[in-house]
Amino acid sequence: MPSAPDEPIAPPPADAPSTGPLIEVWLEVAPAETELAAAILERVAPAGVAIALPFEQGPDCGEAALSPQGQARVSCYLPASSWPGLRPTVAAMVAATQWLGAPAQVHATPLPDRDWSTAWHDHVQVQRFGRLVLRPTPCAYVKRADEVVVHLEPGLAFGSGSHESTRLALIALERWLQPAASALDLGTGSGVLACAAARLGASHVDAVDSDPLAVAAARRNARLNGVEGGLVAVRLGDRPPDRRYDFVVANLTAPALVALAGALAKATHPGGICVVAGVIDQQEARVARALHAAGLEPQGTLREGEWRAIQAVRPPAGRHPSQGPESPIANSGSSAPSGSGIS
Repeated sequence: MPSAPDEPIAPPPADAPSTGPLIEVWLEVAPAETELAAAILERVAPAGVAIALPFEQGPDCGEAALSPQGQARVSCYLPASSWPGLRPTVAAMVAATQWLGAPAQVHATPLPDRDWSTAWHDHVQVQRFGRLVLRPTPCAYVKRADEVVVHLEPGLAFGSGSHESTRLALIALERWLQPAASALDLGTGSGVLACAAARLGASHVDAVDSDPLAVAAARRNARLNGVEGGLVAVRLGDRPPDRRYDFVVANLTAPALVALAGALAKATHPGGICVVAGVIDQQEARVARALHAAGLEPQGTLREGEWRAIQAVRPPAGRHPSQGPESPIANSGSSAPSGSGIS
């Protein structure tokens, strides 16, 4: 199928100054036509294009797949002042392209004039979890005498404190982590839970993640909080280290938690606590059963919306879990407390 020539149309100099407000231009097309749409917009957008494909989540939070009925969105950002002159050119290229179905429609939406390099600051805020305070670096905050403040540089890695599962894990740490306890953060992401554990008084924290980007982010945040090295050790991996901890937290997905239940139990010291987060309400009983079968005793659940965090203990040596819940955990009355920064 023919597509637009590769030659860009009058690209601005690389060092050209900002030209004021921006406009988003996008084409809505079938997933198979994204390259055609991208070739058109790339001619007028030297900075490149973005492609959003219509994915559907697989069952049990499994692998996502393209939606057969969905439409893809191919977009670019241009100086608003340039769009009147470029609109006829884009429309002509769309009309000259052989599409699989109906021709793509050209859409354009003006964006407010602002400093987009710092726009993400609008989406982070200080959050409180009892005496634990999460302060993203763009936010100014004056610490109170009784507070424990964790500083966080949001980045690509999961764990900014904005997701329900991270917030529930932070509540669990603030409630149940004892001073001088050893701790493991499996699936550390940004390292926020590991840093929180260290600031709350843990004697040592191992932070483990299988994503090199997450490991780098966790190390940056450990440095930011002054806990890097001897207090918080960040490492690449997908399983717990070969040792036992007084407190284990794993903020993952339900299938991963079920698969790792045995390893989590082995990593939890007899009498210790294991908290698993990243579980939606329909998966709670399944995860609780897997923990029980592995030798952990589910004790209660923290809730926010559809999300759950399960607290389990490893019974002291010589005693086995007393019950295996057939439905959500018997003592599951806990929910996120009011005033904790959770809505």
